[in-house]
Amino acid sequence: MGYGSALVEIPFGPAIIQETGHFTTWMAPIRNGHLGLLFYAEGDTPVQADLIFTSLILEAPAPYGGRLDTNIPLIEGLPEGPDAAVVQMRSTIGPMHITYYQRSHGKTIAYHPNGLRLPQSCPHGGFPFAATFAFLDGTHASAHASVPCPTR
Repeated sequence: MGYGSALVEIPFGPAIIQETGHFTTWMAPIRNGHLGLLFYAEGDTPVQADLIFTSLILEAPAPYGGRLDTNIPLIEGLPEGPDAAVVQMRSTIGPMHITYYQRSHGKTIAYHPNGLRLPQSCPHGGFPFAATFAFLDGTHASAHASVPCPTR
């Protein structure tokens, strides 16, 4: 379903070490009528870590075409140190050139996922995206971005 990267900050004494990890996104089982996603994230240096976390694509109010409900697990830092924090994340989510295969009644069936729903035409100012984050300490943050309309 997609690929991406994340920038993680790891406290190391008085310093903050940054690491870029990469992840792959797959289709997960449908839950309560909503498409599920499975993220597999890998980090190599300075901390080697693998994470698996899930997400659901849910409905969203206009002007958005969908909402990702994602729970990123705790990322442990160095032994006896504070936990690491994801500070930036970029991802593609969509069906470009992706085909899943399922065996059903002895036949192989191809499936091309639809990805996130987009409007029929590009809205003025581009496709809007927004994210809201809730943290373990009870604080919240949000971010907004627009993807430019494709050229004709």
